[in-house]
Amino acid sequence: MATRKNTYLIDANNTMGLEGLIDAVNARGSPYEMPIRTAAHLQNLPFAVFIDYLRRPADPSPVQDLFTFDMDTDELILFSDEARVALDALLEMAMFMRGFTTLMGLADEWKVQVAIGAWRRVRESLKRAHDLPYWDGQMWSVNLTSEGVAHFDEDSFSMAVTLAGCIEVDVDFPVGTSPKLIEAYRQMGRVYDAISDSLGLADSVTFNRRLHVALTLIEQHIAPRPDGADGDPLDKDYRFTL
Repeated sequence: MATRKNTYLIDANNTMGLEGLIDAVNARGSPYEMPIRTAAHLQNLPFAVFIDYLRRPADPSPVQDLFTFDMDTDELILFSDEARVALDALLEMAMFMRGFTTLMGLADEWKVQVAIGAWRRVRESLKRAHDLPYWDGQMWSVNLTSEGVAHFDEDSFSMAVTLAGCIEVDVDFPVGTSPKLIEAYRQMGRVYDAISDSLGLADSVTFNRRLHVALTLIEQHIAPRPDGADGDPLDKDYRFTL
């Protein structure tokens, strides 16, 4: 068993780690206890969960996941001790262990964000499939500055990709926002839906294929061109089938 402080080994053959994690996130006796138990055993391989209190954000953002994966050790790292965060993290860890592509480490950050947004939608589908607590429709409001959205460029596009991947975020585009940026935001929401449509834990191959097809489509038809050219934009009513 892992010995580092705040580390819990999740192993179907040894319940000590899971019991410790349940206590660490204050889930015992709460509505999250059984969902966490279910999520922890959606795949059979053992893995470690580390709660990193030192890097816990003081003011977490609704667009930021409070967990990540250590690609070298296959460890799940939590930046929060909330039961809700632990549940989301365990579900995505099951996806990670089943071979869903993360794209972590790519130089183009927007591509990593595409994977994150698609993962979130699969995660919510898993919650419904396993009768776990899922998003209740409560929305966070994000107000954007006029300066940041007046032009459709790499920075504003990356922001739109990130925001479109957050189903619980309501974006208020101010007057003067680039119409191309608004359309890119809308198209990205539809891309995420197409990537994640009807997928479960056994569908990593399909997910990975759809994700890579989507990246090509986004580069050709949605993302701004490095030379500033318009490229070949998609029709607003384009039906995504990946």
